[in-house]
Amino acid sequence: MEEAIMEFQNASAFEKHTLRAYGLLGMAFKRQGFDNLAIKQFQRALELDFPDEDLQEIRYNLAQTYQEQGTIQEALIMYQECYAIDIRYKDVSQKINELSELVASESEGKVIPLNPFGSGF
Repeated sequence: MEEAIMEFQNASAFEKHTLRAYGLLGMAFKRQGFDNLAIKQFQRALELDFPDEDLQEIRYNLAQTYQEQGTIQEALIMYQECYAIDIRYKDVSQKINELSELVASESEGKVIPLNPFGSGF
């Protein structure tokens, strides 16, 4: 796996292969359990100047990684971005529904302060 990671890193230096290399690097890091490194690669890929359709798989993989880490709000945002581009992409509609319900159930019963800075502001 380390050899493959080195090859993907080398490939990312060539503009023609950058998007694919970042995506594959992210997946390789994810498979090794290095979710934070995977997230960084997916985020780098999303910063590239490519059409939204070309970035769809990257967004989806980033959303899955966030979800697996338990960062539900970030996952939901990424799934929603996928949905905004193509409502039929994989299972994003189902993921959005599931995570929205989870966020709603987690926020039930919580008191949200009107002023998070206390009464002095």
